[in-house]
Amino acid sequence: MNRIVPISLVLASMFVSTGCNKYVVRNHQVYQTEVEFTDKLVRSAADAIHSLWAGKCVCAEDKWVAAPESGVTDEQCAEAADVYLIVSSNRWAWHSAMSLVNAGWDPAELENLPEGFDPATPPEIPSLESLCAGGE
Repeated sequence: MNRIVPISLVLASMFVSTGCNKYVVRNHQVYQTEVEFTDKLVRSAADAIHSLWAGKCVCAEDKWVAAPESGVTDEQCAEAADVYLIVSSNRWAWHSAMSLVNAGWDPAELENLPEGFDPATPPEIPSLESLCAGGE
């Protein structure tokens, strides 16, 4: 009886530490659907943020700050501008494509790749100043 407990503990610890499977098998179509869903969600959220900041945030001295009496903070306006820039630029499209590349797709298999897609180099995020210059 004294030997059963240590042997059971050793066997249980071996099973817990090694697990059942080291690899996650994903159905490509299901994973692509998930990436497309996330893309739609992020893009619609960015559009909503952009709509909400209209009239509440203004560009002053090349940065987005809260308009007087707007009920928002300078930090909220700057964060909203950052999110909008990332999503509206090629940067978000690059991340969506990289989700598929990292899951095993060959870039040649992918449709609607962002212009100049290079898996090794993400595109630059435009500056907040460029958003101010755009008159958003």
